[in-house]
Amino acid sequence: MSARSAAAAGPIVVARCCQCRHNDDSSRRGTALASVKTDPSAGDRPVNACCRGAGGTTQCGPSPFRRPHQKTSLREQRPLLQRSGVHPTALVADGADLGEGVVLGPGCIVGPRVRLGDGCRLRAYVVVEGDTVLGPGCDVYPFAVIGGRPQDKKLRLNGEGRAKDAAWTDEDGQWSGRLRIGAHNEIREHVTLHGGTPFGSGETRIGDRNMFLAGSHVGHDATVGNDVVFTNGAMAAGHSEIQDFAVIGAMSGVHQFTRVGRGAMVGAGAMVSHDAPPFGLVQGDRARLVGVNRIGLRRMGYSVEQAARIKRVFRLLFWRDGVLEERIANARAFAEGDELAQSVIDFVATSERGVCTPRGRTFGSPTDDPEEL
Repeated sequence: MSARSAAAAGPIVVARCCQCRHNDDSSRRGTALASVKTDPSAGDRPVNACCRGAGGTTQCGPSPFRRPHQKTSLREQRPLLQRSGVHPTALVADGADLGEGVVLGPGCIVGPRVRLGDGCRLRAYVVVEGDTVLGPGCDVYPFAVIGGRPQDKKLRLNGEGRAKDAAWTDEDGQWSGRLRIGAHNEIREHVTLHGGTPFGSGETRIGDRNMFLAGSHVGHDATVGNDVVFTNGAMAAGHSEIQDFAVIGAMSGVHQFTRVGRGAMVGAGAMVSHDAPPFGLVQGDRARLVGVNRIGLRRMGYSVEQAARIKRVFRLLFWRDGVLEERIANARAFAEGDELAQSVIDFVATSERGVCTPRGRTFGSPTDDPEEL
């Protein structure tokens, strides 16, 4: 039948194959729908030549990811998506626990041991896997990977690593490192957060109301407190500890087993290989102490008098003569009865890696007592 005679017989219909969803080539050349065969096993729906074998049998089987044959408009689909909160292209494994009001955008993947708290939102193309728990109200942006296998070469599947790795899997042979994330965290694009390993605590813990900007990373067995900000590209290595209200600057790195104290601020590009004291400002490669985070103290609600005492403790600890034990004793005597100041002294006294020293200064210099830290 020619295209002209087909047009005279009736309107041209482009058939959609019920198996592979391809447009029929002959239909695009202008043949009528009557020339397309049907398959009884497919409910008498049209099957194109690409899916028909000898004798008209179907070669292509139905795909598990095939869209429904019933055509519905976006307007008809929208109420269903609003009720369920799960986009049709999102993949949720059996065993995953989704709380009330969870929203999964296009292309999201949720593993079988994942628990998402009430009101969590995975915007698009987010992967959450492993033994991972997200608290209520977390907002995760596209291309973030949460709960992935830790980047620890001791987990290699050979030699001694094989035995240790086998001992750290569940009954299904899945990786069992734990990742626990608190409530109302904002996790931006391309962030990676890893679970624990058998060589550490076995668990990575992240608190509440934290902000992880694009490209930031938290390694295995690390601990992150509350109200922490990881700026773009900031990274905390395995076993590190980031305390409450700390700010980690862009493209900076925190070494393994290193601590960043409460309210400390790490400048952009810093390489922190020693502990950053609470309420301190550290900067550089390797990071050096440059002063007190006065703006941070004010934002955290501390009084002018409290901030002044913290600055005085810093002078006694870092800009005075004597060995460290003597300076700690003098600072304790000055800060007696002040819990906030004592917490700074305790942090320095219990440091195992050493504390960031002042930049461009040596302890004991008579001029190392700046009026403004």
